[in-house]
Amino acid sequence: LRREGRSLGLRSGLEKDHAIAAIFSSALQQWRDTNLDKAFEGCKLAAEKLQPTKELVTALADKGGYAVRTHGRDKAVILYTVAYDLWKSLPDSSTIDPVPWLFTVGNICNDNESKREENFIAERCYEDAFSLSQIRGGLQLNEAPSVLRCAQMHLANDQWESAERVLKSWLDIY
Repeated sequence: LRREGRSLGLRSGLEKDHAIAAIFSSALQQWRDTNLDKAFEGCKLAAEKLQPTKELVTALADKGGYAVRTHGRDKAVILYTVAYDLWKSLPDSSTIDPVPWLFTVGNICNDNESKREENFIAERCYEDAFSLSQIRGGLQLNEAPSVLRCAQMHLANDQWESAERVLKSWLDIY
């Protein structure tokens, strides 16, 4: 269990807690086995067992970014999901922007390697990202590729109204 906790990049003391390492390990395995609901239950459980601090949320997000860069898409989804769940628990979450994490998870769940069941997750992440981006003042230019991928997903699923709304958002960025 400690080895799996370390492979998730949780060297900031989390692997010392066998129960939390086991939860992360289980969530990762459930994701790999396409038991997505159980994977997200594990993420929520891990977030509940951790003390939400800005430092921990930032560390998990940084590890998620590293996992993306090293092609650890499964690990990235779990790490970003736990970071997002913890972020929602922070008393002052205004200094941390989870929109890039949500777009990343949406993009991971909306790529050529994605399992069919991941489409729902992509839609949910994209919607959360759009909502939160409005709160912070709108979408940013570096998010345009993710917004376009979201529109393409809606078009592929024959969701014409959603695709049109997202494409308008994409055009508004420019």
